[in-house]
Amino acid sequence: MQLVTGDSNPIWKPGKSVYRCLVPIEELMTDPITRPLFDGEPSGFASTVNQKTQMFFVSYPCRADKVLNVAVFHDTKPHQADAEDWNSPARIEDVLEVLEGCHPVWAGIIRHAERVNCFTLGARDAASRMNSGNVVMVGDAAHHMQPTHAGGMSPPSLSSARPHSHTLEWN
Repeated sequence: MQLVTGDSNPIWKPGKSVYRCLVPIEELMTDPITRPLFDGEPSGFASTVNQKTQMFFVSYPCRADKVLNVAVFHDTKPHQADAEDWNSPARIEDVLEVLEGCHPVWAGIIRHAERVNCFTLGARDAASRMNSGNVVMVGDAAHHMQPTHAGGMSPPSLSSARPHSHTLEWN
């Protein structure tokens, strides 16, 4: 970011982390606790919030509805404060602890995960500008985006960018 804006804009830690895992939907459909959440329902997001702990659980199907992508946002635990890599391992027991007090279906989903990773979230202030000469900052570098909402360079992201291409001046 500093190369484009000229400003130092360091990432700071807001005290939140996210547990991430992938769970085979087929396994969830064989579990009497988790099956009702998915059986006969259209494909889509499933989420819950624990207002007391500020935990946010969000899941959505991927890989042609074969796998459930799960993210559990929570207050960073001291032993995970330096987990800055998407592949930092976490324990399923840690996730279940965060889900205490929630409906059993959410813990049931996590119990089907083969492994769980943890990532400490970072934040930064809004950039003072988005370009430097002919260089334009785009994507996740240009805005704050939760990991569960980032589209990256996926086909929908590219197709939604195309109508705006006329705003760029090409040399």
